[in-house]
Amino acid sequence: MDINNDEKTITIPNSVILNGSNWKIEAESQNTEFNINLLIKEWERGQPLQFSATAPMINGEFIFYLINPAGAGFEDPVDTKEVTSGETFFNYSIPLNAIEGTYSVYIYWKNRTDAGVQYEEFTITVPIIPFSIDPWIIVSIIFIVSAIFISSLLLYKGIQKLRGNIIEKAQKVYSQCIDILNLDYLMVTDKKSGLNVYTQSLTGNEIDATLISGFLQAIHSFGIELMKVEDRSQTIKLEYQNSIIIMSEFVNLRLILIMKERPSRFFLYSIDELAYDIYENYGDLIQAFNGDVKHFNGISELIKHHLYISFASSLKVSKTEPLGKIRLNQNERSYVNKAVSLMKLNNLNHFFIRDIISIKECNPKDVEIILNLLSKKIFHPSN
Repeated sequence: MDINNDEKTITIPNSVILNGSNWKIEAESQNTEFNINLLIKEWERGQPLQFSATAPMINGEFIFYLINPAGAGFEDPVDTKEVTSGETFFNYSIPLNAIEGTYSVYIYWKNRTDAGVQYEEFTITVPIIPFSIDPWIIVSIIFIVSAIFISSLLLYKGIQKLRGNIIEKAQKVYSQCIDILNLDYLMVTDKKSGLNVYTQSLTGNEIDATLISGFLQAIHSFGIELMKVEDRSQTIKLEYQNSIIIMSEFVNLRLILIMKERPSRFFLYSIDELAYDIYENYGDLIQAFNGDVKHFNGISELIKHHLYISFASSLKVSKTEPLGKIRLNQNERSYVNKAVSLMKLNNLNHFFIRDIISIKECNPKDVEIILNLLSKKIFHPSN
């Protein structure tokens, strides 16, 4: 066996190599100390791994191996550098697909006479990708949420308004019907002369319209409570002999109503509208009034349009077919039976709503039932 230290070779002659023989070659060298400067111990995929090694002497070479968490990496070195200064720097780009875990940097140093090995450990972590959303998506979401909120708010307000309108309408109908039940007389007069052009009694008794009209004309400037004032109209209220007298004036006419109780605001609105319509249709005739009242009979149609006058008019029960065959609910049939019984008891062919309904105990449901009977023409005017 020939050992050549200069050429770093061992020559074994063929004569000593026997088939099946085991060879054990051992060598001993002191591990020369040197330093690895790996300051950062945690790295992420894609980052450049940077560290340095300080050689024990300025000669020889460094060999860099990177061992992954699975223990692989000794097969091929990552880099080999000649030692030309006191500190040698290494750079390694960590792959984007590197597995997560603990890695080892092994640095071997050697020259012709000495050798050494050192290692340092570090970890590679998978970076947490921050959650990001396209700004347009955020804007779209905000827009959609805002649109839904605004739509919901508008819908809620719309429902509340609709519900309020329904309640307001129901209250208006109820109040006006009760007001009509409290209405006894209605008349239209020429404001200038005080003469009546139209009168209507809702009690079955005649009224001294001339007396009432003259009385109102005389006290027009005394003790009157002003209820509403507009450009060319006014509505006033006067309590007289246990009655409430409502007087609505518009330009050249005066609409007078005599009632048992003070009316609701809805009724007063309707009175103002009625006075305006009477003026629009009969204002010129009133201006030229010569005592002939037959030209004013059409006022009754305007009254029907603005007031639930059928609630105070004399009514009959329909006889087009037997009552037993008419499709009525229990509440409707109860009021029909009341009306029929009342007429039989008093030997009359007509009745008034006030005779079958108590004004003080009346509620919106009762008014609705009566209106249904009127719309079905079960109850209809007697004249």
